[in-house]
Amino acid sequence: RPAPPPALRRRPPCAARPAPPALSRPNHPPLQVHQPLDYSTPLLERVTRAVAWIGVACKAFDGLCCVASSLLCEPRTSDGTEPPMSLLDALLLGDLRLPRPSPPPDGGHLPNVLQRLYLRLLTNAQFKEAFARAYARHYLPLATGFCAADQSQDDAIFSSQISVQFLNRPSLVAPLADQGMLRTMLVALAQVVASAEDEATGKLGAASVLLARRRYVPVLADLRFVLAIEGVAASFLLRKTTLLSEWMGFLRRIQAMDAQQRQRGEHVLREHETWVNAFNFSIHLSSMYRLLLKPLAAQPHDSRTSTCEPLASAPP
Repeated sequence: RPAPPPALRRRPPCAARPAPPALSRPNHPPLQVHQPLDYSTPLLERVTRAVAWIGVACKAFDGLCCVASSLLCEPRTSDGTEPPMSLLDALLLGDLRLPRPSPPPDGGHLPNVLQRLYLRLLTNAQFKEAFARAYARHYLPLATGFCAADQSQDDAIFSSQISVQFLNRPSLVAPLADQGMLRTMLVALAQVVASAEDEATGKLGAASVLLARRRYVPVLADLRFVLAIEGVAASFLLRKTTLLSEWMGFLRRIQAMDAQQRQRGEHVLREHETWVNAFNFSIHLSSMYRLLLKPLAAQPHDSRTSTCEPLASAPP
């Protein structure tokens, strides 16, 4: 049989492949997030299709997944007045400002396409760590922006529960907790509750957007993920007086929320909507009490004795 043309010859599996050329590091200008972001429809469609194509290509080629991860996380040059910001930082901070046309296109609008791309890239260990650090670094503006009363978007990156991809990993959560992420989450929770207080009573308004639309769910879910990591509640919350004081201050702030006066002689046929909002918030909040009290619970070692081991000391 005649030999195949050179272009069709296959390289033996054991043959050494040539190293790819080194990627040059471009000198990107500093990224900034502006308000508002207004794109023309044709440009928005092209950008959305391009991001969707990158996501599909990353599913087929792991190498391209690594390249996309590097480009997203690479810090851009700065003029010295602000810290360097990566493309991922800009996309996270600008998520609520990205256009969301109605009705959305067949493949979803740009924020949805970006979320699918993030989920694909999170299979890369280096991107997962970089995404977790960026998410923790911008947690306060992400939480307060999503829970703001004048914010109308419910399909934000903060509400997508994408954080479950990394906040359930002890190897990622422990360094973030050391860097103060738990305090940032408590501050975010206190700020979103303070913004929903009734000016007349000074209490948390059960009719506020925060409770009526359950905007608190992502914050409480993230806090629950972190507290479920072994040792976090004992070392960083119950042993640090500043964090414990902030948690107690938050509980004090939500006392007497939608206070009710007991009625006699007539059954309440239908609960008020504000009561339902306050009840749902209390149910979500109570799911963390077990995680907080677990380090203090007795740990039986056998069927005859039950002892309580001391908590591990935490750094000051």
